Amino acid sequence: MFQDRAFFGPMLELSGSLVPSRHAHRRPGDGVKLRGCSGPYSFDMTSVLLAAILAAQAQAPAAYEVLSDPSDARPYLSRLGEKTQDVWLDGEVLHIACRAGEGPIELMGGIQMPLKRIGSSDLWLARLKRLDWSRAFVSYAFMGPKPGAPRFEVWRGTSAPTEPKRETKLSRVEHLEVKSKVLGENRKVTVYLPPVQKERAGVIVLADGQGTEAFAQVLQALITEGKIRPMAIVGIHSGRYQGDPTKPYDPKQDLRAREYLEAADPARFDAHLKWVTEELLPEVRTKFDLSSRREDTGVAGFSNGGAFAASAAIRRPDVFGVGMPMSVGVPPKADPPPGPAARFFFAAGELEPRFLKGTTAAHERAKALGADSRLNAFVAGHDPMMWQVAFAQSLPDAFPPRETGTQR
Repeated sequence: MFQDRAFFGPMLELSGSLVPSRHAHRRPGDGVKLRGCSGPYSFDMTSVLLAAILAAQAQAPAAYEVLSDPSDARPYLSRLGEKTQDVWLDGEVLHIACRAGEGPIELMGGIQMPLKRIGSSDLWLARLKRLDWSRAFVSYAFMGPKPGAPRFEVWRGTSAPTEPKRETKLSRVEHLEVKSKVLGENRKVTVYLPPVQKERAGVIVLADGQGTEAFAQVLQALITEGKIRPMAIVGIHSGRYQGDPTKPYDPKQDLRAREYLEAADPARFDAHLKWVTEELLPEVRTKFDLSSRREDTGVAGFSNGGAFAASAAIRRPDVFGVGMPMSVGVPPKADPPPGPAARFFFAAGELEPRFLKGTTAAHERAKALGADSRLNAFVAGHDPMMWQVAFAQSLPDAFPPRETGTQR
């Protein structure tokens, strides 16, 4: 089982579908805790498109069959033994179980759903049937009625992709506050710089840059192994939800959505993209002596950040030679300017069918516009672990080691 606060924390904070709707009333800073199933990680729920994502998931086609509740809890309690929670596969049925005296209990992570109490026992259970669970990997935690900190773990099928290698001791990370003329405000940026190299490092602009260090751990491991050329990450921190979290969701107050989704607020989207391409990138390239070649420049993101990455790479292929959009819920509509298109590496999960549909539409649009585009579909959900795996698998093709004499 995998537990890592640094890995899950910043991304789970921004991943709306991980949070069940009955907790949408909690104020920023509130955590969630399940007695008997708690752990070391707490997060707040500001800046998420909670209502929109949950509604989309409710309308999505089923990724698995939810089996009826068993009449007898005893076999499952026996299977749990001294454990308070477990996930296991029996044939085509994935069992997700937790013991807790109080409820209701909801599953969060790559799969989001309420668990059912079995009879009068303290067992809460879901049984999900699917043919290819052996290829699946799912991060999960249990949410109960008390505030606190859930413990995220990962279940992997026998044929699931391996966890990417990571280097937890990063070479250099800078936390900046950058003044933007076009936005008229200061914005937070996290910059990861690779180990000292003879060539200038390329740049990956990462939406939801609060998660920069988790992605940098994967990136640095690939650089160390010589599988990719030196790359920096420029993590742009996303805007926060500016409304009252105790009141109904107001899309006009969701700065993250307004800056990442073209249709949410076209003027704000355009201004934010202009800040990234015309102010921020030139500034960090000069400050840290990074490559200015479009072939050395990519843009990546997940969820709403994935929509931003797709839109940015389509609209500004003069800046971004590579787009790495993951779990795109809202595919881009804009047309590209004349000139060479970016290369695209899309990824989504079959357990997030609505996002897979959106990502597939974005992939097909990129191909229709003449771009070299690939789509990798995993048996996974709207899940930080899936985004890490997709990132690691795409990087060697996106930014292979440079041939001697071609650096700049």
